[in-house]
Amino acid sequence: MTKLFVTVMVSLFLYGCASMNKDECKMADWKNRGRMDGLEGRPSEFLASHTKACSEHGIKPDAKLYQVGRKEGIQSYCTPRNGLAHGKGGKTYSMGTCPSKLEGPYFLQFKMGEGIYKNNKEIERLTQLMAANDKRIISYKTSSSDRENYLNKNKGYQRRIDALKKEMYLLKGNVF
Repeated sequence: MTKLFVTVMVSLFLYGCASMNKDECKMADWKNRGRMDGLEGRPSEFLASHTKACSEHGIKPDAKLYQVGRKEGIQSYCTPRNGLAHGKGGKTYSMGTCPSKLEGPYFLQFKMGEGIYKNNKEIERLTQLMAANDKRIISYKTSSSDRENYLNKNKGYQRRIDALKKEMYLLKGNVF
């Protein structure tokens, strides 16, 4: 059900914007266009957006050439190294984008990269909280009991940061 929902939403998104203008449609090298879309990790259904855009200009894409090119491009996209980079970069991944034989290694590294990304974001958040507390601690307006409370919070934040860094170290040890 979730996969169907994602497919429908992607299709609606793709149909909502023109992917190519008239000149691009006229001059298109459909194999190369497919390869470029594959290199970007676009699903094969992305051809539908090109078809819609070009049909407005009376041009029909060569679906066979497009799919041949996309297959080449997606092979380069669906590498473990890219999976890690995409996960670390906070990108999303839709299951089924990569061919089944490549999806496992790609997705494993993607999830590790995603874990690193999430841990880094949480460390940033906790560091900001600590900085705000540090300002409160040194403020002359802060009572000694509040100061102690902020210090204790910062110690807890630091323990959490240390645990996240340890987790990232372990994640990085499992990276291809």
